[in-house]
Amino acid sequence: MSYILAKMITDALTQLGKGQEYLASGGSTTTVVCAEFGTAFAEEDFEGSSVIITQADAAAPENEWAAIETYDQEATELTLYTALTVAVQAGDNFLVSGAEYPIPEMVRLANIALSDFGSIAYIEELAIGSSDTTIEVTEEYLSGVCDLFFKPDGGDRFLPVPSFRLVPADPPQIDFYTPLGSGTLQVWRDTVHPDVIDPSDVISSSIPPALASMALAVEALQWQIMRQGTDDTALQSAMANLVNKLEDKKRRHKIRRPKRRPRTMGIQRLS
Repeated sequence: MSYILAKMITDALTQLGKGQEYLASGGSTTTVVCAEFGTAFAEEDFEGSSVIITQADAAAPENEWAAIETYDQEATELTLYTALTVAVQAGDNFLVSGAEYPIPEMVRLANIALSDFGSIAYIEELAIGSSDTTIEVTEEYLSGVCDLFFKPDGGDRFLPVPSFRLVPADPPQIDFYTPLGSGTLQVWRDTVHPDVIDPSDVISSSIPPALASMALAVEALQWQIMRQGTDDTALQSAMANLVNKLEDKKRRHKIRRPKRRPRTMGIQRLS
């Protein structure tokens, strides 16, 4: 299963100790009812907060988010500003992201964290047919493709494509000379991670999830310290602790990065 933006933000909030998860007792596309709240929260406690649906039996609205408009304490019901694609059901899990770390800001910080990793082997998968010898791509592929792998339908692993070339046509194409069969083409590009915006946007598999979420947690806490303009020793201590954890994860989780052959040898294969 792909690691996506909603999961990256959820994991970062958990690492920051700012993501509390609850069990829904019902709801709709625009409401979440949680009997678990009881009388623990006042109506103003959710101002500026959002919900992320973290578990819904691997179906919508899992990994969707929405800002909280109001809270009815008597009904223990959150009303959302925007509708989810499917109604919340009893038994779904959701996380409340407080006003301290707003979701729009976490999205912005996630993109900063991903771009800070620099050039990576960004991996995309494209379906091809049994007789295809080319596939159309966008212009950024012309300078960035560094390798190609193929997995046939029903296969269990990707194998290197023996040879291929980039064709600067309109639209650009990747030409792999002979049909590979019906299956999935895996394209490795040398690039900075593209921006992610929507909850379901995929984080490149070149960046280990534990590393991506920890990098976001560091960015978020750094933003919080700057936002408050404080020398709070607890925040500074938490920051030092997260930075140490991030450095440890960088040592233990390696990012896949591209390497290139001389251009006279064609487009190189990653080792």
